[in-house]
Amino acid sequence: MARRNTGLIYTFDPYDHRPWQECVRRMYQDGVRTFSYLLPLPLAWREDGSFDFSLLDELEEELVALAPDAVFLPRIFMTAPYWWSERYPEELMQFTGTVPRIPRFPNENQKLWKYETKMYHAVDNASMASEVWWRDAGRALHAYLEHTSERRFPLVGAMPVYGTCGEWGQFGSYCEGFFGNDDSSAPMTKKFRHFLSRRYGSDDALRKAWRDPQVTLKTAEVPSKLERMATEKGAFRSPAFYRKSLDYFAAFSEVKAEAINGFCAIVKAINPNLLTGTFGGAMMQVGSSAYTLHAGENQGILKQLLEKAPHLDFLSTPNVYFSRMKGIFSQAAAETIARRKRFIAECDVRTALDHGIYAPTAEQSRNQFAMELGYNLCNGSGEAWLYDFGHGWYAEEEIRSLIRTTVENWNKIPRGSIGKEQRRDIAFVVSPESLSLSEGTVGFYRMANEMLYSALPRSGCCFNIMTIDELMHLPPHKLYVFRDLFFIHDNKIKELRAFLERHHASAVWLGGAGCITPDCVDFDRSRQLTTFRLQHVPELTAPVSLTLTNADDPLLTGRKLPQALAKVEKFDILMSPVLFATEVQKEQTLGLIESLDLPGLVIRRDPERKRLDVWSATAQLDAQLIRNLAEESGISPIISSNVPVSCYGSRALFVIRFDQAGTGRMPFPVKDVWTEREYLDGIFAGETGECFLMHQVYKKPPF
Repeated sequence: MARRNTGLIYTFDPYDHRPWQECVRRMYQDGVRTFSYLLPLPLAWREDGSFDFSLLDELEEELVALAPDAVFLPRIFMTAPYWWSERYPEELMQFTGTVPRIPRFPNENQKLWKYETKMYHAVDNASMASEVWWRDAGRALHAYLEHTSERRFPLVGAMPVYGTCGEWGQFGSYCEGFFGNDDSSAPMTKKFRHFLSRRYGSDDALRKAWRDPQVTLKTAEVPSKLERMATEKGAFRSPAFYRKSLDYFAAFSEVKAEAINGFCAIVKAINPNLLTGTFGGAMMQVGSSAYTLHAGENQGILKQLLEKAPHLDFLSTPNVYFSRMKGIFSQAAAETIARRKRFIAECDVRTALDHGIYAPTAEQSRNQFAMELGYNLCNGSGEAWLYDFGHGWYAEEEIRSLIRTTVENWNKIPRGSIGKEQRRDIAFVVSPESLSLSEGTVGFYRMANEMLYSALPRSGCCFNIMTIDELMHLPPHKLYVFRDLFFIHDNKIKELRAFLERHHASAVWLGGAGCITPDCVDFDRSRQLTTFRLQHVPELTAPVSLTLTNADDPLLTGRKLPQALAKVEKFDILMSPVLFATEVQKEQTLGLIESLDLPGLVIRRDPERKRLDVWSATAQLDAQLIRNLAEESGISPIISSNVPVSCYGSRALFVIRFDQAGTGRMPFPVKDVWTEREYLDGIFAGETGECFLMHQVYKKPPF
């Protein structure tokens, strides 16, 4: 794997009406030496098979003039030109239902943006399964890289990108409310049938798996929207019920990974020292909108890219896009990626100069920038590119000062969240397989997102994010929060329970944990995993909001009970099926489902193993409850304060942000990277919204 240190990267879009040249000039003055930009490769493809790189040459010559000692990492759009789509209509993606109408983008009159709509979202694009597109796009990529090598243009790497926003999402699944779209083209159908032949080998085996007596390996079709949306019991469905769609998603993931790895192999063939990267692995922002929950084909791609793409060096995703003023987390399981490849975060943090819906106030501009960049420095691989789309959001002197400080200290601060120094306190665990088996749980996942950007950071404890696939291969944490472990095999339940008990690790189980078997949805089975028997209320959709009630339990000490954890207008708490715990003692019940007065938050302590199990009908747990659970699990919080503060980090670098003016205390000496102030007693004061990037200071020996 190419390990070249790129330092802090700046990324922009070279539109004529944006001040990107001034942005590059400022970044270069502030010490940035790696630049990334959107590169429209279809401009160079000619219908006669030749290539004309003159427009791209002009752009890159201007870049070298602006940043003479820099290196460049272009985001290369593999979109085919219009003439190619007209020549090969059978290679274009197709839809099983209504074809989305994508409005034309407004800048196609600019010389670099003739293909703006086609690059970003248009549906008249090649199927990702098209071998003709693989061949021709690969040839164009090869020609471009050879051309830049001959011109001695200083490339440090290349990012082949495709799909909606260039992030390998399905075209037609982003704008204008369309979701659930999948490719039913001839190339995808061919790949799907080839996948089925490898998996099943015979018509009889396929018919048994799909429960369809008519289907054959030669006639199998891509599942329709209705088939992809179908559920078995409430929001849940078992693999046996959903096998056809799961097979399609698996085939699609293989196709996407094969395309990405193939393009990266072309880059490596030109120069094995070039970095290769792309977008992929997003599974954390599920529920932020309807379309992110219906993209079932995305849930298997991370495993494919980590295990079946040897020519790919790094992955990237943006941070989440909602409630950034409250908190932040990555769209990807960044640590999972960083253990196998590099993770370079897209830090498209807004400042007050943006004036858009994600922009902070002028008073909080510096602090918002410090929080988001700081989060990416202390998470995953600790690498990031700043991305303002060439708008000039980072022109304020306070922001530029933070950039200069970051560049100057890049190799001095302990970036990233993996390594032997990692604190193993709380693990937030996600299950990629369960995402495809839980249709309609948008509100459930939105509540889990709220736990990530609000409650967990304000618990004062370190937390890491991982997938269930790697949990038992890593050193144990003290408390595990299982976001969506709905689907799990019987043997894995036994292994996981043994792992938790052997290491005296506590667990918080959310929603229908353990309720999906390979063959059916069985809520009673949750008892094997969580130790609690669950029941559901048939044919009911209701608010799953918790009211804390047990004044005798030490976890709820200091509260005025009963205490409701959600306001009545919070629609994200609506859920079907409504699950509740049964056969629990009164003293085990911490809270009730407010709309039904049924046990919705329960606890079982194991004094012998010094651990506990908690089941909650929802992810609606607040910061104080999480902190109390952590302390009872043997975790020492990393920060204490007299006001709410958010904290990110799990090694020796921590982002601390004050919700209100107050004082915080950390259990060791720290130094703020941004200001270089030391707090040797660990005590420091912050104003409302103020953000620190605290580096743990190790005391020097007295000799």
